[in-house]
Amino acid sequence: MMDQLGIKALRPGPSGTETAPNHANYDESTANPFPVLPDVLTLKNGKKVTSAAMWKNQRRPEIIEDFEREVLGRVPGNVPKVTWTVTNTVSALVGSRQVIGKQLVGHVDNSAYPLISVEIQMTLVTPADATGPVPVMMMFGGGGLPGVPPANGKSPPPPAPGADPPSTQQLTPLLGVGERVLYEAQYSAQPGELLVNTDKFRDLSTLYRWKIGSDLTAAGFREVFASPSMEVSEFKIDQARHHVYVELNDRGYTKLAVLDGKTYAQVALPLPREADHVVAGVSTDDGRYVTIGVSTPTGPRVSYVWDWQKRALVQWLVPSSPEVDLASFVPAKLVTYPAKDGTPIPAFVRVPKGCAPDESTTSDPCPVIVLFHGGPEAQAKPGFSTYRQMFVGAGYILVEPNVRGSGGYGRKWLDADNGPARLDVIGDIEDASRYVKAQYARNGKAPKVGVMGGSYGGYATLVAMTMFAGAYDAGVSNVGISNLESFLRNTAPYRRALRISEYGDPDRDGEALRKLSPVNHIDRAKDPLLIMQGVNDPRVPVGEAIQMHELLARRGVVAPLMLFADDGHGASKRSSAAQQIGQTIKFFDEHLKQKSPT
Repeated sequence: MMDQLGIKALRPGPSGTETAPNHANYDESTANPFPVLPDVLTLKNGKKVTSAAMWKNQRRPEIIEDFEREVLGRVPGNVPKVTWTVTNTVSALVGSRQVIGKQLVGHVDNSAYPLISVEIQMTLVTPADATGPVPVMMMFGGGGLPGVPPANGKSPPPPAPGADPPSTQQLTPLLGVGERVLYEAQYSAQPGELLVNTDKFRDLSTLYRWKIGSDLTAAGFREVFASPSMEVSEFKIDQARHHVYVELNDRGYTKLAVLDGKTYAQVALPLPREADHVVAGVSTDDGRYVTIGVSTPTGPRVSYVWDWQKRALVQWLVPSSPEVDLASFVPAKLVTYPAKDGTPIPAFVRVPKGCAPDESTTSDPCPVIVLFHGGPEAQAKPGFSTYRQMFVGAGYILVEPNVRGSGGYGRKWLDADNGPARLDVIGDIEDASRYVKAQYARNGKAPKVGVMGGSYGGYATLVAMTMFAGAYDAGVSNVGISNLESFLRNTAPYRRALRISEYGDPDRDGEALRKLSPVNHIDRAKDPLLIMQGVNDPRVPVGEAIQMHELLARRGVVAPLMLFADDGHGASKRSSAAQQIGQTIKFFDEHLKQKSPT
């Protein structure tokens, strides 16, 4: 084959042998996504292009040669001639732009082999107002002439500049226009009907049926599945429209309900009972098979396949964790603690062996870490977590509150911290410390308590260490907001409007934002605080960490700053994640664990 193609030698590609000089690179930290390209205005002999003639006669041919040899490939010199013929021409609108569409056929010269006839179909569309050559973009695939020529042969005038395109070329929103509520919709088995998950009519999101174009009030929505205490967190219907799979958020646990796709009657499924989370995955096109994911506290997720015809559940994946002792993993327990106003705040707690108040009663209490989640609309959940187990394995009681503003408990709970209302519920952060100090004390001695979190959890950590200084003995903030006003003005533009709806408008709600900003309570800070930040973070700019570190340093507070130059909002690289986890545990060990008397 090489002889037939005139190839004399092959250049070896990357080798799979790691010791080879040209081995393939699997280390993402050494990969360069932006290779150094040759200078466009430097000849291959190193001379600079200094005139238009040098560009035209020397450098441009070099670049064309490289592209033909390395990228595009060469066109053989004996390619048969193609003669193009226009078979149809139309004038039409594409959006608001008048265009000329031409249908062409390319007749390939087959004189070298008359038994084969080749005709190439092509559509060419150009702006109607073009007065000279225009750039052409090639697209391979199906497609015909744009629009339909009018009966009178005359094209309608183009819309005025900036005007909307014709109604036949516009998408019309069905739900959510002018509203701030949840909508999730999919086509049901009935023509013209949608299944809609929304929290518009109840505090907890509920699954409804809705005829497209019908009443948008509660009268137009027919309830399909609702729970008095659980949100419909997600749903899916198989392509054959045989079954609807409804995932329910039960205070952080995930339950699965299955409905008949036509009658919406609940269908029993023999699912494992001892699980924190049960979810539905993908279904086959005919709906016969569906994957089921089951998560327990002490092992990776297990995948099953359910066969509706045989009504059989078959385990499809055996999880493996040969390097970890799963017997040491501690399940999370759901508890509540009281806020100052009496509101019960849910939290998940992992207690290492020997750290319960009634164990080792002669020993000092085990240190506690309170981990606040991000979002703030996220939700702390139970389940298998190697990250959390590392802190439990290091001897810490781990507490994860779902303070007001968290998702999973209804719209009222979710919206309780929006804008200036955050001032009314921010005390949930301090109340968590009060609870754990009382709950996990031993011999009348309160435990040392640390606080940590990322993103909004990092903000909560900074609030805990400044506004509520003294409530926690040490903190670790990762990509946390230190000043809500500077954050809202400097975060990426694509996020600004979304975050203003959550935190408040700097122009309208400036007073509340200042009261809620940790930098404005820096005079109270006194306990050690580790600050971590990705330099390339588009969400929480690096300046949030730097200004917090500088203010604390001026007060003499222990506040080391770790900047990750090649990371953004959190640790995307394994090396960064390992360093952040290791430094966090080391920092807490230094400041929370009881010192033995010398």
